[in-house]
Amino acid sequence: MKLGVCAGLEQAPVIKALGFDYVEENMFRIASLSELDFTETVRGYERLGIPVYAFNCFFGGDCSIYTDTALDEIRKYATIALRRAHALGGSICVIGSGKARAIPTGVSRELAEARFTDVVSLCSDLADAYGIRIAVEPLNSKETNLVNTVSEAAAIAKMTKRQNVGSLVDFFHFYLEGESDSGLFDHADTLIHAHIARPDRYAPKLADSEDVARWLKLLLRIGYRGALSVESAFLDFEAEITEAKTCFDRIGYGN
Repeated sequence: MKLGVCAGLEQAPVIKALGFDYVEENMFRIASLSELDFTETVRGYERLGIPVYAFNCFFGGDCSIYTDTALDEIRKYATIALRRAHALGGSICVIGSGKARAIPTGVSRELAEARFTDVVSLCSDLADAYGIRIAVEPLNSKETNLVNTVSEAAAIAKMTKRQNVGSLVDFFHFYLEGESDSGLFDHADTLIHAHIARPDRYAPKLADSEDVARWLKLLLRIGYRGALSVESAFLDFEAEITEAKTCFDRIGYGN
């Protein structure tokens, strides 16, 4: 399994120096850059020589998938976003964006699931032209009221009937929702990406080595061969990601 970090170009030199395999960028941030700034971002990653394998935060916080014009607006936005993801070499784009997909008052769960499935399908069709896969991310119920478990993410992925759509496990959300390991075993066939963080949303520390080892062994037991990204609310990026890498090295990650 490849090991990466959810971050940006500013943090990429540290990520590369520590021996991580890739950066997972913020899709909305990349899509919102001016053409000049985006070109400089592409050149920056090329100079560093570290891949941008994946993207998270597909939609911005002000987006809602339920407006009358949402699908047209999403198509326009995703066309730009996915073209840029491809230009940066991306292979996986994660659709989490809990606020955008949250079921608003007056909308039934059935209609919300159908609309979210339509959005994922639309994005997957655009992504397929670039060989990019879409990962549906379950988020804990404090962040959204739609798709909170691995099984629900897998169900949406299957409802799209798209070959380039799968699900994601984020062990932070997995922990908060109290999910059981059986959820991963039951839906291992859809799992294409993974995130990891402590229960407090920070990067793993040396003291977490036993827990991290358990998560990694679980992924290996279900036959997962995708990548794993550290997704953290960093306070001191260099210090915290350095300790996280030491934690992974200590438990023999990738060996």
